Parts: sequence; C-alpha cells; structure tokens
Amino acid sequence: MTSKNSFLNMLKEDRKRRLWSIALSILANFFALPVFAALCMSIYDQRLVEGMTTLSDARDAFVNMVVSAGNIPVLLIAGGLALINGLNGMAYLHSRTKTDLYYGLPVKREVIFNAAYLNGILFFAIPYVIFMGATAGFGFARGYFLPTAILPVLFGILYVLIMYISMYTLVVLAGVISGNTIVSIFMSVLMMFYVPLCYLTVMGYSSTFFVNYYHMDNDSWRFLSPAMAYIWFTMKKIDNMVSIADPELLKLAVSAMIVMAVLAVLVYFLAVVLIKKRPAESATKAIAFRGLKPVIKILLMIVGTMLFALLMAEVSSGERFGWIVFGFIAGVVLIQAVCEIVFEFDFKACIKHPVSFIIGSIITAAAISVFLFDLYGYDSYIPNESEIRTSAVCCYNLQTGIEYSDIDSMLYLSPDEYRLKHMYLENAEDVTAIARSGVEFSDRIHADRLKFINRSDSVDEALEEDNFRQTSFVIAFRLKNGCTAYRSYYVDLSDPSLMKSVGNILETKEYKEGVFDVLDIKKEDMVQMHVTTGLGYKKLSLDDDEKEKFCDYYRLDLMEQDFDSMKNEYPICMVTATDTPKKNWMYEGHESRFFIYPSYKRCMEFLKDKDIEIEPDFSKISSVSISRYDEDNWYNADFSEREQINEILSLCVPSTFYYFNSGLNTDADEDIESLNISVYCDGDDYSDYTDGYVFATDSIPKYVTESMKKMD
Repeated sequence: MTSKNSFLNMLKEDRKRRLWSIALSILANFFALPVFAALCMSIYDQRLVEGMTTLSDARDAFVNMVVSAGNIPVLLIAGGLALINGLNGMAYLHSRTKTDLYYGLPVKREVIFNAAYLNGILFFAIPYVIFMGATAGFGFARGYFLPTAILPVLFGILYVLIMYISMYTLVVLAGVISGNTIVSIFMSVLMMFYVPLCYLTVMGYSSTFFVNYYHMDNDSWRFLSPAMAYIWFTMKKIDNMVSIADPELLKLAVSAMIVMAVLAVLVYFLAVVLIKKRPAESATKAIAFRGLKPVIKILLMIVGTMLFALLMAEVSSGERFGWIVFGFIAGVVLIQAVCEIVFEFDFKACIKHPVSFIIGSIITAAAISVFLFDLYGYDSYIPNESEIRTSAVCCYNLQTGIEYSDIDSMLYLSPDEYRLKHMYLENAEDVTAIARSGVEFSDRIHADRLKFINRSDSVDEALEEDNFRQTSFVIAFRLKNGCTAYRSYYVDLSDPSLMKSVGNILETKEYKEGVFDVLDIKKEDMVQMHVTTGLGYKKLSLDDDEKEKFCDYYRLDLMEQDFDSMKNEYPICMVTATDTPKKNWMYEGHESRFFIYPSYKRCMEFLKDKDIEIEPDFSKISSVSISRYDEDNWYNADFSEREQINEILSLCVPSTFYYFNSGLNTDADEDIESLNISVYCDGDDYSDYTDGYVFATDSIPKYVTESMKKMD
C-alpha cells in the first residue's frame, strides 16, 4: 500500500511540475483534430457546391485525412509531443539539484521514473482520444462521417497511440542515457533515425557501386523506427486513399504495430535497468554512462562518414575514388572531434580516446570497401538451380504499353512491381542463363574496378564498347529457404543462345500469366471497349456473352503464340477495355489492353465479324512529317503527296506496336529508329488520337533522307 501511495503521490507531483506540457498537448490536439476537421469540411462544402466532388468521396477523404492515422497535423504533433514530453519528463535527471532532491526521497528510483514515464503517455493519449471522439461526432453531425467507419477510426487511434508510445519511449531512453537536455535532443534524433540512416546508406552505396543492384520496395522501411512506421502509414492513407479494411494494408500495419509495441516494451525495461544503475553525479554531463561514449562515437562515425564520402563521390565530376578517400578522412576526423568535444564539453578534448577513433576508422573503411570492391560478391551472385523454388523476370523492353494498377487502390503499378509479384516460372535453367550473361558483363566492369568507381557513366561506356543495345532484365529468385533475391542484369539479346533462353521463357504459360493481366479481366472491367490501329479509336459494342467469347479467344491465341511470332511480327491493332464509360481517348480510370497480332486468328476473325477494320485507313492522312535530332540540330521533311504518304506508311508501324517488343529488335538500325514520324489528318475522328510511327524496315525510300533539311 505504501508503494502504491508513493507511486500515486509521485504521479500527482509530476503533473504539477508539468502543467505546461498538459496545456500544450490539449491545445495541439484541439487544432489538429476539431479545428482541422472544420477546415476540411468547409473545403468539402465548397467542392460539393461547385460539383467538383461527391459526398461519398468527401466522406472517404474525411476518414482518411482527418479521423485516422492519415491526419498530417496529428502526425506532426505526435512526433513533437513525444519529444517534448519525453525530455520534460526526464528533465529532473539533468539537474543536480533536482536529482539530489528526488533521490533523497524515501521512494525508489524506478517509482519516480515510472510516474514521469506514465504521465508523458497520458498527457498525449487522453486529449487525443477525447478530441478524436469529438471530431468524429462533429463529422457525423455534418454528414461526413458514418457509423460504418468506426472500426477504421478505432484502428487509427490504436496505431497512433502505439507509435507515439514507441517514439516517446525512445526519447525517454535518450534522457536516461544523457545528463544534459540539449544532448538528449540529439540523442533522441539519433535513436529515432539511426537505423533509417543505415538503411539509406546501404541503398545509396549499393545503387552507386553495384552493377546488378535492384531494390524492391516491399514497405520494409516501416520497421526501421516508430517514426518511419508512422510516416509509412500516413503516406499509404493519404497517397492511396485506401481503406484500412484492405487486407494487404491491414496486414502490413498490424505487423508494424507489433514490432513497434515490442520495441517500446524492450526499450522501457532497458530504461528501468539503466535508471537503477545511473550514477547520481551524472547530471549535467553529456553522457551518463562512460562506457557508452566510444560506442556512440563509433556508430556515428560509421554512418556519418559513409554518407559524407558518398556525397563527395556523387557531387564530384572527376576522380570519384579520390573524393571518397577525402570524404572518409574528413568524416572520421570531424566526427571524432565533434563527439569528444560534446562528450567532454572541452575543445581540447577533440584528440582524446584515440583507440575508439582507430577502431571506428577501421570499421568504416572496411564497410566502404565492401561496396567499392564488392567484397561479398553481390554482383556475381547467382543461386544454384536446385536452390530456386520459382522465379520471375521483367524486361522493360518486352511487352511495353501494358498498364497495371493495384486492384484495391487502383494506383498505377510499374511493370516490375506487377510482373515480379504475379509471375512464377518453374524452370530455372533459362532464367539463370540470363543471370550468367548479366554477371559476365558486370565481371568485365569489375575487371577495371577503379575506372568504374571513378566514372559515373562507366556502365554506359562499357555497353558502347561491347557494341550491344542496352537491354536489362530484373529477376526475382524465390529460394526454397523462403528468401527472395532480386537482381537487375544488362544483357545482349543479339547473342543467339541467350535469345533462345529468352524465347523459351516468353513461350511459357507462367510467363504469359504473369505479364498479361487481361487474362484475369472481369466483365465489370469491360464497360466500354474500343479498337485502334494507331489511327483513332473505334467503339466495339459487345454484350456479356461476346465479351466472354472475346476473352476466351484472346487467351487461346496468346497461349498458342510462339516466340517466332513475337519476334517477327508486330501487333496489328489494340483493343482497350475501360472499367467506366470513356468520354474520349484521354481516360483517367483503368484501361486494360489487348494487343492483337496477325497470328491471332480467332481474335482477327471475331473482330472482322463485328465489322472492325483491322488495317489502318491511310486515306484519312493529309500529310506526314519526319524529323530527326542529330548533333544538337533538328532535321525535318514534310510529305503531302498521296503516293508518298501511302508508300511511307506502308513501311511503318505505330510506335505503340513497334516498341511493344522492342527488346527483340536486335537487328534494327538505330539511325532508322531515331526518325520520328508524325501523321496529320483533316477534320475527322482521327484527329482525336493518332499514334507516332516508326519505320519497321531499313529499306526506306531515298527521297525520305534526301528531303531532310536542318530546321532553324
């Protein structure tokens, strides 16, 4: 009972000395929630009156941006109050007078600490929960919040509180470790962002000095610190405007909450242990525990020096290796001096403790060398075929023009994001053949490693020296041990053996299912359909049965298509299906694209039966303009005679179709490809949309090149 009374008394006394923190928290939450909500609702009101939004969209925005963890003002005040409340709560540790007073009381140290720690949580949590409830009620009264959204709000409250407690606990630990409030601020920032800085350093060095580096953003950065987890969730809610009911987001958010909750518990118990051992005379000192000084200095030296050396390498235009060496020397010396001066509060202390300086310098030099010289073989790594469960590949020059989007958020996905996630190749032999070709190229780079380090454009220079057109493959090796290794390789598809391996992959059912999302399209996503040959769109009217029949035909034709057809043919037309009515060719929703090859007999017959003209009608073209950019000058030629127009366009392919599989055009003349062909129509439907064109043959009429004149 005495212990309980002591704790309650300490809670009460601690609140008295921190009244200004309570007032600040109430005021901050008031402006971040009710006031911010009123501001947002006034904007929604105006947009509704002007017809710029709908009530449903306004309600979604209110939930995502106001009464959930996506509230930016709450994010800012939670981080700020975590710092303020943590430092204010531990301020008694930084004053010798207060330390002597508190430690002179017949109360255990941990009781005093726990009272200050708990108050710091309650100061934020109570006003936040109260004002969040008031804001939700305010939104309900105005019609912007429905009871069905209560679960996302409760989840958001829990997420914010866990992240606040995690950030706050790290600040408290910084206050326990430090003996000075100013130093505590820097220690708090260090604890919050040291791991993210390590992550940034590894990514920066890997992307700069590894030839085959590829980074797959799997949202793992939400685990780097509570601040990063908080920022990650807010970005998801604001950028994606997704519901917390989204299973993928819910899974990721819950995993972040668990990790940060465990972190908060571990850090709390560490702080309790340290508070018991903390010397009473450490108040006003920079670091309360002498043994931590060299550890902190070495950790700062590693990351700080590596980042500074990388910065020197990136901004330099000459010998990058020399600037890296300079950045290393300057970094370790500066960090040594700053740390010792701060630790000892004495400028003359900058040369003290040389042992930790030497250890930190050696570790930092070794870490930099790992990346500069690829000491652990990142670029040369290829898993054994027996270790690979499945794999996925993505070439940016193959099957281009297909647009992907996330089913839940409807946000655009890059080709690698979609294909590496949805492709499951069983046969690893052809995939590792691509990897071996890429490693052979990176080995040639590594053979002259110093040149590669010194030249930021050495990869492009090596590609020119090897005289092959740049084609890169991103590969995901899903290993049987549960890990996934990602690499990006530069390869030369003019190599017949490599082209054969690529062809084997492209013919597989697994590859096609991982690339062509239209194989899983639903009738609901085919509200409107159009056909284009590169010259305008023509509406394709199909009922539900015909849509299913077309999709079945497309699947059969696509699955039967062999590699020779992909390599030697160009799509002859493209069918697009939109998920909502399309008013014109500029469409903001999701558009599914079916590329039709001449060898797709079923689809071709189907379209002909619907009276769709497969061949483009050049009679609508009034003129053709051909231009080329060469040596800082533009050259141009215009053709308006009917015979010339027909002859030129008969040799051309719409650029969308030409570049659909441009990686396979290894024999194409780059000078011919560089000719930009634009077509112009008289006032008709084609003026709504026309594609650019590319010569599909090297045998172009002489009068084309002879007519090219330099433009003023």
